[in-house]
Amino acid sequence: MNEKTRREAKRIYTAILDTEQKTAISIIIEVLAEKDREIAELEKDVAFYKSGRDERSDDEKIQEIVELEASAADDVIISMIFAELREAEVKFPGWPKDVIHGTAIMIEEAGEAMKAALDLYYGRGDCAKLQKEIAQTGAMAIRLLVYLSRFFQCRSGG
Repeated sequence: MNEKTRREAKRIYTAILDTEQKTAISIIIEVLAEKDREIAELEKDVAFYKSGRDERSDDEKIQEIVELEASAADDVIISMIFAELREAEVKFPGWPKDVIHGTAIMIEEAGEAMKAALDLYYGRGDCAKLQKEIAQTGAMAIRLLVYLSRFFQCRSGG
């Protein structure tokens, strides 16, 4: 994860802790829109490099493309988790009032991810399903952390 992505994730997490959910969601939407613009720019760069108008060696071009794609992949992963978080908060706006049931929701999502992993491993599933289940698990982990910070005064690292 690059430094800019870390700063944006921290900004979102802080907004979730310090403000109403609607404000946090609007910040998430703003960050995702920025990520979409960055990905579009990266795609333009990749198209330019592949067009042959770049005078660098093929090895140099390939190395830069690999680096750009790796950075974009981190952003896409974070975007997947926050998209699942938005969807869950709309579909299920409430959250259990105790840590046991909140944690159980996160564990249930992790169990679905495990099932998807087993299905993929034994040739009955696909990677997209596993990615979605893992992103949903991440989203529930975020919801649980937010709940802890609001109702149990648990702060990051404490």
